Amino acid sequence: NGIQKAWDITVQNFHHQLQISESSKNLGFELESRLNDISFVFDNLLPRTIIHGDYKIANIFIDRNSDENQIYAIDWQWYGIGHAAMDVASFIATSVHENTIEHSLELVRFYHKVLTDNGISYSWEQFWQAYQICWIEFFIYTVVGLWSVMQANDIEIEISLLALLYLDY
Repeated sequence: NGIQKAWDITVQNFHHQLQISESSKNLGFELESRLNDISFVFDNLLPRTIIHGDYKIANIFIDRNSDENQIYAIDWQWYGIGHAAMDVASFIATSVHENTIEHSLELVRFYHKVLTDNGISYSWEQFWQAYQICWIEFFIYTVVGLWSVMQANDIEIEISLLALLYLDY
């Protein structure tokens, strides 16, 4: 009952901050009951490639002095072989502002278009399914590995640190 317990702790500690609805309070049970299926699909996603593993705005630098706005990814300690949709899912989950999250489908479509425009043969339906599984996997990791061990004041500390990080210098 690891996921269910972690979700119950998350609901208890962060129901206001995360705006957890009454209907979502049973999510831990639902995810845990389907974990074997989720894991099987996730473990068998193809194709595989090198992924960053911690792709978020804090690990991206943009060189605005260049004509092409070069983008650099740093902090490759979690890199490995996986599905490209994992980096897309973790980026959207961690780095897209809550006011624009409803536009995340556009970001996923754009990513897929860039892949196919660069010669990667990959159907939209296949990529979209992979993205959804990766997003669920990332969500489970976040609930079990992060939120369930945090306290409410930890969120305030994180928000303060992020505000400092995103200052335009």
